[in-house]
Amino acid sequence: MSSSSTYRNKDETTVTPKSKSLSRSEFEVKVLTCLEHIKRQVQDNAKTLHVLEKKMNVTAGEDNEEDETVVLPDMPVKDEGHLEEVEQLLQNNAAVKKRMIRSLSTIGGDNTKQSVRRIMKNLVSNSLAMKLNWLGRGNKRPFSGLILKDVLFASVRRNRLCKEATDKEIEDVAKDWLKFSKDREGGRKDRKEKKTADSESQNIE
Repeated sequence: MSSSSTYRNKDETTVTPKSKSLSRSEFEVKVLTCLEHIKRQVQDNAKTLHVLEKKMNVTAGEDNEEDETVVLPDMPVKDEGHLEEVEQLLQNNAAVKKRMIRSLSTIGGDNTKQSVRRIMKNLVSNSLAMKLNWLGRGNKRPFSGLILKDVLFASVRRNRLCKEATDKEIEDVAKDWLKFSKDREGGRKDRKEKKTADSESQNIE
């Protein structure tokens, strides 16, 4: 019986079919060509990365130089008079706004909720927060109309963990933070003490 690599034709002559696989030399050439292509690709990527690093270093250097000449106002904003001063400064000085955003963004947070709360705490004091709400209802000043709101949004999104945060996500957390500012100032404790006092008074009667 003949092997699978040969067969006999009508003339009883042995015929060996042409191999479909590459010869060793052809395979080596293909491998070397492929490796050379990969090498060139890696070199191109390295050059691109180097260019990007140089651009980033230049930008960082410019930012650092700018930071040395920009003085931020005292934070958090303590009262309405202070708020007017800060808003005016942010409106007239883009460099101050830029540096404030950069500074607040370093506060960080593991998620949007934590980041917003941490930044708000450093943005406005509790005593001022009690005079604000998001839309300005109840004779309070609308936080949504302040430049500080823009600072908040930009600062949160500079955190790589929050860069995809939506306006609504940031807004909802900020609303709650403002809403419960009175509790942070002792309002919850005062209500509890008043409730206890009322209960004791009723028991005496």
